[in-house]
Amino acid sequence: MSRQKIGVLVTVMLLAFSVDVVGAVDAESLLPQVVYQFEIYELENLEEQELVLEAITIRKDQSREFGFSFSLDGAFDLFGPAPTQFTALNSIQKNFRMATPGIVAVLGRTSTLRVVEERLISERYSEATPFQLSGMEISVGPVQVTRAGSIFSVFDIKTFDSDNTLHSEVWIRAGEQVPLATIEVEERRFAVFVAASLVDKLDSPSRSVAGLGGLSDLWWKSPPVLHWEGALWVMLPFGPIDWPEGGFSVRLDPKFYVDGEHQRTTSYSYLGFGASVLDGGPCLDVRWIHTQKGHSLAAGVTDRVTVHPGLTLSAGFLPVVFNLSDRDFHKPHWWVELEAEGESVHASVRFQYAGEGNSILRTKLGYKFAEHKEVFAQLTHARGSTRFGLGLNLMF
Repeated sequence: MSRQKIGVLVTVMLLAFSVDVVGAVDAESLLPQVVYQFEIYELENLEEQELVLEAITIRKDQSREFGFSFSLDGAFDLFGPAPTQFTALNSIQKNFRMATPGIVAVLGRTSTLRVVEERLISERYSEATPFQLSGMEISVGPVQVTRAGSIFSVFDIKTFDSDNTLHSEVWIRAGEQVPLATIEVEERRFAVFVAASLVDKLDSPSRSVAGLGGLSDLWWKSPPVLHWEGALWVMLPFGPIDWPEGGFSVRLDPKFYVDGEHQRTTSYSYLGFGASVLDGGPCLDVRWIHTQKGHSLAAGVTDRVTVHPGLTLSAGFLPVVFNLSDRDFHKPHWWVELEAEGESVHASVRFQYAGEGNSILRTKLGYKFAEHKEVFAQLTHARGSTRFGLGLNLMF
């Protein structure tokens, strides 16, 4: 065969191959694409597991072969195909640690999302794989799409810690979210939910799809970080000029706090320790108090709530007040304070009852002139007299 004929034959073969490749690419681009949005929750206690069960409603118009089961020890499982629907997510999601990974898959193809950590194990140096894997892998493939938008999908969820794989085949109707599985890894339990939508039927014209969605942070807990904040203030009273007064407060994470004040104007000084009973709830407070009647030990509760952005209400009630001088119980102490805070201005009004007819009214107006620095003016009325003071507040 001549070189000219060979060249023509090769050219024809290349053209045929390129046509096949282009046709395959075009056919691939015409296939429906499905976005799978997962929501994975860590269930840390029995109460959270019960919340998930309460948030599941059974669709009566579907088969009765639904699945969730639970045992007396508090464990429960959800399995599919499951005619269940997760409906109360928004009202309870704040109770859970969660991740929202997403996957995009083409009809008839399988897409995989893997989050894995490799740990080098010294005891396995002589082995072919001296690594220990931890994490999970989610594989999903849309198999069939109906005209109504329902999507039949195949899911495989693999956990590397126990090297188990869960296989599930589920019909998902457009706009619904279904429970897919629960996973238990190293005594930690996760609930997995999924929703599916066609790419051309997403609600918004522009949105970000697919991604880890915080899955790695959920799977591997970050070490606890101690958050704290504090303030230190000093004030010089006038009318007449007297020794400086001051106070401090330190709040930790924010379940614990320590605060104290020394005030000659009101003859009321204290050092207090507090710890919250519940997250975001009231605090148990124990404090040492010094007044004109001597030293006392007191115990009670305090609370602080944000009633409006920039507006805070705090209050305290000490029903137990034991005077160390006369070794007797005195009347309860209580106070209420309203604080308003703007971008650079801070104002507060505080009324305090210190027992035995001793009441204190204090108003404060502050101006933040630099980051973490504030000057303030204070007006105090106590024991029938009123005094004015100027001070500096340092926040850290």
